[in-house]
Amino acid sequence: MRQTFSILVICSLLACSTAEEARIPQDLVAVEILGFYPGDQGGISVVLKGREDIAVLIFIGDFEAQSLMMALGKQITPRPLTYDLVQTLVNRLGTVKRLVIHSLQDNIFHAHLVVEDARRQIHKVDCRPSDGMNIATRMDVPIFLTPQVLEEAGIKLDGNQQTLEEI
Repeated sequence: MRQTFSILVICSLLACSTAEEARIPQDLVAVEILGFYPGDQGGISVVLKGREDIAVLIFIGDFEAQSLMMALGKQITPRPLTYDLVQTLVNRLGTVKRLVIHSLQDNIFHAHLVVEDARRQIHKVDCRPSDGMNIATRMDVPIFLTPQVLEEAGIKLDGNQQTLEEI
């Protein structure tokens, strides 16, 4: 399954999505990974926070969460993980500029990586937010949400939350 993912990412890059301007649209909201919250029946919620009073929780699988925690902790493995392989391949083909989590449809978040190829053309590469967060974290590129995602999935914080459990 991991090999299939890698092959799909490479094919997406080579097939090229639609081009867009390289600059960051003004309406995007920069977010950081605040932490992780375990789900009741497996899986993990990633807590994203940008604006001071709004957080967004995105549910991801255990493997993706473990890999993301390793990337945030700058842990190095003896052999490359799938996301490390993707990072190496993308670095040889171009540059990831940012991750944009752009919509929420049927309770499923949708995202794309913005990639600049060797010819300096910009492409949107469709991805799951969990994969995009793993790649963006490894490549030290920003993560953004659209205002629509914030409006639909944002959790208003009242300032009294001291822990992730209180979110």
